[in-house]
Amino acid sequence: MYGASLLYAGDKKLAQEILEPIYGTSTPSDDVFLKAYLHLGDYKTVITVLTRRVVEDPTNPQKLFSLASAYFEAGDRERAIQTMQKVAVLDPVFKQQVDFYIKEIKAGRHP
Repeated sequence: MYGASLLYAGDKKLAQEILEPIYGTSTPSDDVFLKAYLHLGDYKTVITVLTRRVVEDPTNPQKLFSLASAYFEAGDRERAIQTMQKVAVLDPVFKQQVDFYIKEIKAGRHP
């Protein structure tokens, strides 16, 4: 919790020093830290964490949706679309929803 508090306070350096020995990384996958990185607008780290989650569970559509959203928020529309397309291939049940999101992204809107 102290590490997350440091992140919210903007002290990334001290947070990293505390998190590394405990988690073996300065970017733990725990939701507490993910929310802190989102709060800071640190989408590079958010993408790192969410990519790790997808690698650990590649057939989970929700994890892919979250990663696509992070790419979108980071301004990487192309990767957001590519990740959404993976969701549609993984589970055709989501095809209509994915098509809608892709259409909105290509139109420059926030889906």
